[in-house]
Amino acid sequence: MTDELSHYFVNSSHNTYLDGGQLFSRSTSSAIAWALERGCRVVELDCYDGGSKGPIITHGGTAVRPMLFKDAIAVINDRAHVASEYPVIVTLENHASRETRAVMAKIMRHTFGDKLWTPPSKGEGEGEEESYVLDRWPSPAELKGKVIIRDKSTKATLSTGKNKLSVANSVVNLSKSAPAGVPEDSDGTSEDDGGEDDEDIKALVSLRNLKFHGFKEAKDLGTKFSCSWSENKAKKLVEKSSQKDLLEFTKAHLLRTYPGGQRIMSNNYDPSDAWSIGASLVALNFQAQDRYMWVNQAKFAVNGGCGYVKKPDYLINPSVQRPTKPRILRIHVFCGLGWENFKDADFMSAPDTFMKISLFGCVADRLSATSRGNSMRTSVYSKARVGPCAQPIWNEHFDLEIREPELTVLQIQAMDKDGARDEFLAHYDVAVSALREGVRIVPLLARDDEYVHDSKSCAGVLCKFEWLDEKSSSNDALPARTNESKETTNISEDA
Repeated sequence: MTDELSHYFVNSSHNTYLDGGQLFSRSTSSAIAWALERGCRVVELDCYDGGSKGPIITHGGTAVRPMLFKDAIAVINDRAHVASEYPVIVTLENHASRETRAVMAKIMRHTFGDKLWTPPSKGEGEGEEESYVLDRWPSPAELKGKVIIRDKSTKATLSTGKNKLSVANSVVNLSKSAPAGVPEDSDGTSEDDGGEDDEDIKALVSLRNLKFHGFKEAKDLGTKFSCSWSENKAKKLVEKSSQKDLLEFTKAHLLRTYPGGQRIMSNNYDPSDAWSIGASLVALNFQAQDRYMWVNQAKFAVNGGCGYVKKPDYLINPSVQRPTKPRILRIHVFCGLGWENFKDADFMSAPDTFMKISLFGCVADRLSATSRGNSMRTSVYSKARVGPCAQPIWNEHFDLEIREPELTVLQIQAMDKDGARDEFLAHYDVAVSALREGVRIVPLLARDDEYVHDSKSCAGVLCKFEWLDEKSSSNDALPARTNESKETTNISEDA
């Protein structure tokens, strides 16, 4: 945890304050607390003028019920370091007036106190802020117990040459963002409304968010910064940019990606592609209990669940080649246990259950011929609701090609085949880098990540995991192993 911040993936949330969809839900302290307690390290707040009530948090241009800014800051202060001692980044999508921003600054300074981190100045005497340029991010270890404020500049553009230092000064200002309804690929920043924010406001914002104008301009700027791309903009830039430019950029700067404007129900996008280009802050809707949120939780369960995961060397070191030769992970699915928990899944008869196995990671792994697209499934089992015959027996195995285990998450789902539609029953997700070989009982979790159980049993699947060499990767019978593990607990190293 001693490398600079941009060398890590950081567990990040989008519109953290919402308890539901993007249009008609509520802004609540409980939603923020929920995300932080689940390991989130990046909290996003949309800030507006609230009249006599003071600054408020809401999703502008919608029917979302607002909350007070001071209540959001209070719950962040209270829950920031419950799940992890490593820093929390508070990213402000700021639509407030200058006067309201001054009030916000006082609230944050009073509430966070010594937890607020500001970078040391490199200048001397008067005007020292003008000469400050951030040439290296601090490490997570250096920032233990701290809160970092991230915000846009009042005039957030990438400039070069003689204007470099004045830009470094301007980007520490809290922003006055454009009203709700700006295009999602815009940085949402408006021109300053005259004058500068006072020194108290400038001193709080230490993570500078600028509008992206190109890789060359970013390199010429000469200071570290952050920027945000929607999932749609990220997809376009990935398609037309070289891997070299993308990786050089994400190694030096903090790239944040976030759900596109079309996701009004707070559903999530697949974070895999953003992780593959080294984006540090891949923001998801934590209130959505969908398969992409489960993937995110599995990824950040490694490294002690601290919310920071080191990027693979090939994403931060140009001399390290990206892996191209796949390894074969064989998964043998023996049987289900505790299947009485699913007895009511089918109204008319015993559930028609099967196991679905999916990979999330680099594109080559997800689309490999061996992995048959990005999911594989067992045969369907249906004999009884309860009793010995209720426990499904499959005894099937699958081979999956994996080139980048550090970026890959394995998702196992129990499904009920119901006519033309497959119904979700339970799941378990694990980062492949944390997967342990041997025979394991894979516990199954409900949509809300609680264990599926009744008073007698917990639902699970008995599986065997092993890495094969090329010669044993055919679909023949599973080869014998004299050193096979007999343990049947703890599927992952961090379990």
